Amino acid sequence: MKYSQSRSAGAVYLTTIALLLALVSVSVTAISLYFIAQSESLLWKNTNTTLSARSEVYMADIGARLLHAPAWDNTLPSQVFSTMSNVTTTPLTGGEITSATISRSDTDGIFTDTKVQSLVRFPLLINLPPAALVIHDNLHPLAAFHLYVPTARAHPRSPLAVWSNTEVNLLSAPRFTCKESAIHPPQCQANAVSHAMVKKSDVKDKDSALPPDALTYLFASDIGNTPLSAFKRIAWKKMTNCKSLPTASPFIWIDGHCEITAGKTLGSPNSPALIIVRNGDIQLHSNTRMYGLVVSYREKTKFTQRVLMAPDAAIVGSLVLNHPASADSAIQVMYDFAVLSTLRSLPALQQISLVPGSVQ
Repeated sequence: MKYSQSRSAGAVYLTTIALLLALVSVSVTAISLYFIAQSESLLWKNTNTTLSARSEVYMADIGARLLHAPAWDNTLPSQVFSTMSNVTTTPLTGGEITSATISRSDTDGIFTDTKVQSLVRFPLLINLPPAALVIHDNLHPLAAFHLYVPTARAHPRSPLAVWSNTEVNLLSAPRFTCKESAIHPPQCQANAVSHAMVKKSDVKDKDSALPPDALTYLFASDIGNTPLSAFKRIAWKKMTNCKSLPTASPFIWIDGHCEITAGKTLGSPNSPALIIVRNGDIQLHSNTRMYGLVVSYREKTKFTQRVLMAPDAAIVGSLVLNHPASADSAIQVMYDFAVLSTLRSLPALQQISLVPGSVQ
């Protein structure tokens, strides 16, 4: 009997030990499976993160390539053009706005990451000046000008010589507008359209449609409350004078005076420039030309800025002032819509942005 009881107790112990070992085995298996699952989950997460990051880098690269591309068409590299769909171009007067959908799929094993977003490219110059001289202030009574607006070069919808939000008095100084196609003040005076005796429709003054701020008008900077410093950052050249001014650069920012020595030419009809001269004089000596859009911009100062050009010197394009100019200023501008349109369309002067809500 004792022997039987001992065998029974041993059996119980063995059963208990077997159950404990089974539980331990199950626990170890469960823990192993848990860690395997965690490891797999981390691997999947890392793979997805890597794929997503790779796609984002690729999409950013595509956007950078499209920013300065001459056109969004099959002239692009195949690896760029193949990602594009729904390419749409909206024409502007002297420019265009282009939009497209960009998609990218990246695969690693069983994982695939797809990115879709819509981009829009638009000119830095939202508005092209329709006049040879745009004035966002009262021009000094003694500041003179000769403004040339040949019919073939005039703005197609608003062929203006002067556009101002204040009155422009033609009696107080030598002020002439004409349609001559060559810079020649006596000829312009002899064939003047508007002058001291008559102000015709090519002089549009006291116009409240012209915004009071020059940069707001040109760049629509009020849309995103863009500060002036943002435009300076994207300028291709930043200078404090014009002594070593490049002969060709799409966007030049000058903090200080800009004096162009005799016989020099900045830009060309096919390669014009956007030039902003902040808080400085502009002086063009004999036989000089500046092709493009010149902005004489006064900021946080009451000092008068001079805009002085020799009789055979001129800006070919347009001049924008946000200050009265000095009494001894003499302005000569040959308006040229084709030059301004070329400037606006330069790949280097395009901006690109995501269409809100388009990222998938």
